[in-house]
Amino acid sequence: MAGNGRKGLSIYVGFIVFLIAYASIVTFMPADLLRDPDTFWHVRTGQWILQHLEFPESDSFSYTFFGKPWIAKEWLSQLLLALAFQIGGWPGIVILTGATCAAIAAILTYYLMLALRFSAALGLAAITFTLLSPHLLARPHIFAYLILCFWLFSIFQAYDRNRPPPFALAPLMIVWANIHSTFILGLFLYYIVAGFSGLRQMRLRNVKDLKLTVFVTILVTLSALMTPYGIFSFTPTWTIMGMQMLARIQEWQPPNFRQSPIHLAYLVSLFALMTAFGIKLQGPRIAILMAVVWLGFSYLRGFMIFLLTIPFVFGRPAGEQVAFLKPQNPDLSADTDPVLCSLRQNARSIAVVCVMAALAASFFTFRYADVEPPRSAAPRDAIDYVKRAQISGRVFNDYDFGGYLIFSWIPTFIDGRTELYGDAFLRKYFDIIGSGDLRGAFRLLDEYGIDWVILKPAIPLAKALQGSEIWSNVYSDDTATIFVRRH
Repeated sequence: MAGNGRKGLSIYVGFIVFLIAYASIVTFMPADLLRDPDTFWHVRTGQWILQHLEFPESDSFSYTFFGKPWIAKEWLSQLLLALAFQIGGWPGIVILTGATCAAIAAILTYYLMLALRFSAALGLAAITFTLLSPHLLARPHIFAYLILCFWLFSIFQAYDRNRPPPFALAPLMIVWANIHSTFILGLFLYYIVAGFSGLRQMRLRNVKDLKLTVFVTILVTLSALMTPYGIFSFTPTWTIMGMQMLARIQEWQPPNFRQSPIHLAYLVSLFALMTAFGIKLQGPRIAILMAVVWLGFSYLRGFMIFLLTIPFVFGRPAGEQVAFLKPQNPDLSADTDPVLCSLRQNARSIAVVCVMAALAASFFTFRYADVEPPRSAAPRDAIDYVKRAQISGRVFNDYDFGGYLIFSWIPTFIDGRTELYGDAFLRKYFDIIGSGDLRGAFRLLDEYGIDWVILKPAIPLAKALQGSEIWSNVYSDDTATIFVRRH
């Protein structure tokens, strides 16, 4: 196998993992990638940017907050999604997202291969990717996850090798700041590692490296401001994190281990193994672990970041402190490890087969697969009926249908842009649809001059409207039910 040695093997295995993960995702998971309703308004925002050749500074998708200040803080990822849709439709978005997910798996595998023995590296990478799979969606955060992997790899490699942070972090931060609001987390993680590096350099009186660390820190900080909105790119994150009504939205709720016991089993196993093997963390790894534990147990999105960060935190210490987990020398261990032996003997043929599988998966997805978002996120039949029946006017919509309404050029009552609507509006909305308070609902619908309503059939308000003399139920299916005001 060309490029023998641990680094060469790590690159090769990472490449194979990328191809296998990509082929598997686009072949078996295309609808899963598209099941989030927010995907629609992200695509439409990217199309708006392409059409107007400018960056939005006010809302143009709802009628309730039309013209109110709103920025596309994730404009670059929205542009990527829009271009993928323009080139290949939904299959194009599936291929872009699938390739991004596969790259996450590859970077994670590459890092762990450098830190752990072959079987442990592949096992931990596979477990991490499996636990992340429910959150692998065609949304901006998937690009942020990929950048987070590069980020953690770079800052930990520099710290472990007693080097200043690399200059490459600055352009990477520019991309991240325009991709997703988690760039603020990236800054925080960087400051932790840079702080420990600076303390070590001062203790060793290494003035040259200390100056470089300070310079890169300033550069990375300034790079976070390199967005169309400057410092205002930070504002939506602070707004969202301070909102109380996010607790009514599933992805902002704390992880529910009763619904997902596999995540609880992972946590118990992780800390049991850490205790059993006596794995100790030092320096920035302890601080970062504390930060991601707090983040992970605060809300579900944060738990995904916790899962992705853990291998980078524990990988190298485990390989250094536990004899069994130490990385192998591929040339010396291949004779005793059948998998490594097979890789060395069949490297080219394995690579060729995996490349062909990835190409075949791409071709099949583009030409033959019926790829489109599931009905749970896209009430297509209901909106088709609205267009055929020429139903118009102001709509009161289910929160999860907002994205598809935007995609269908229908101004929304509400959608997934929580920072735009704020706590007071969200509280009023969720209280009405969740209580089935018909009197309160009538007041709200009259207040906003609502002409028609589209909700999920199981919503209490939908059931309450069934017996109303004011509203006529003109359409229902398993996904959506539509009411029109009687005149």
